[in-house]
This record gives sequence, structure tokens and C-alpha cells, in this order.
Amino acid sequence: MSDDHLDMRATDADRDAAGAVVAAAASDGRLTLEELHERLERVFAARTHGDLAAITRDLVAPARDLSAHPARAYQQVSGVGGRSTAVAIFGGIERKGSWSVPGHLQLVAVMGGAEIDLTDAVFEQPRTTINVVAIMGGVEITAPAHVRVQSDVMAILGGCSNRADDGAGQYVVHVTGIAIMGGVDIRRPKGRGQDPLSGPQPPAPLPPTWSGT
Repeated sequence: MSDDHLDMRATDADRDAAGAVVAAAASDGRLTLEELHERLERVFAARTHGDLAAITRDLVAPARDLSAHPARAYQQVSGVGGRSTAVAIFGGIERKGSWSVPGHLQLVAVMGGAEIDLTDAVFEQPRTTINVVAIMGGVEITAPAHVRVQSDVMAILGGCSNRADDGAGQYVVHVTGIAIMGGVDIRRPKGRGQDPLSGPQPPAPLPPTWSGT
């Protein structure tokens, strides 16, 4: 990238692409939530390509020019050892029906959405942690009556609503993370009532297949 190019003014699309790179780095553990917040503030305040390059230099290959690759809808899901990560950038991810919930689930939604329905899910552990990073995106979590949800989400120009923290709960889900100009909505199923879980859960299904929308 030439020095002249670095001095060129950045567009909104350039800043969005850089923000997606920063969010993806946070989702796989290369940045902490504090570092994510600090870098995103710098991204959206950036004026030139050089400003953006300085923010993402240690996160992408040196030869990569973000402005030459406009941001696209992106979904990624991976998991190992009771942990799973789902990333939705300029797109969406949903998980519902009968699926196996890992002990730790990382959700990242950047200008996209993630819909997680726990109504018919099978939990691998009695306590589950869902860590959320929502940046100008939204995460919706639906929990049935036998699942109690505790939320501890930091909201910056965003919000978190939890309507599923009542009752003892056979299973406990702890939702943590950060919402920046985005939102996290936790609720009970519509039209399903508050009936407790009856009988044992079915055996855990095969590893889930995630689908992007």
C-alpha cells in the first residue's frame, strides 16, 4: 500500500470492513473485550486508510488492503472441546430445534444477527456460558421455562433485555459480553407457556449443523 493511498480518506465501507476484522479477532480470542472496545472506537473515528491500517496491522496479513475487498456477509461456526464459536458479519445465523448446547458458546454479530433458540435443545452441562459481542447487530436468545438465564452484558449505546431470569431452572445459562450500538434480547418462547420440563431429555443428537441466512 503506497503512502499516497494511506493518506486517502476512508469511506464508511472501509470503516465497516476494518470493524469486521477487529470483531473477528475478538471472537477467536486475539483481542480482549477491552481491546475490542478501544479499537472499535478508533475504527469509527478513523479518517484515512492509514488510520485503519494502524488499527488492524497486527490482525491481518501485511499485504492485505481492506479497501480493495469490500465487506461481505460472513458466517462462521466452529467448535472443539465443549466450546463453540459463531460469527455473523453482515449476515445472520440461527440455531433452533433439537441441538446440543456446548458448555461455552461465543456469539459475534457485527451488522448482522444471531438467533439462538434453546426451547428443544439438549444441554451438555447444567451451567452454560454464552459470551456475546454485538456491534450494530442483534442477538436473540429464547429460553424455555426449565432454563434460567442470568445476564451480565455491558451495553454501550445499546441494550440488553432479559425476560427469562425467573425461577430456579433445571439448567442455568449465563449470558455475558458487550453490546455496542446493538442489542441482546432474552425471552421465553411465544405461545409455549411456562410449563416445566416433563420427563428426561432425549439423548444428545449428532453435532449440530449451523445455517447462515
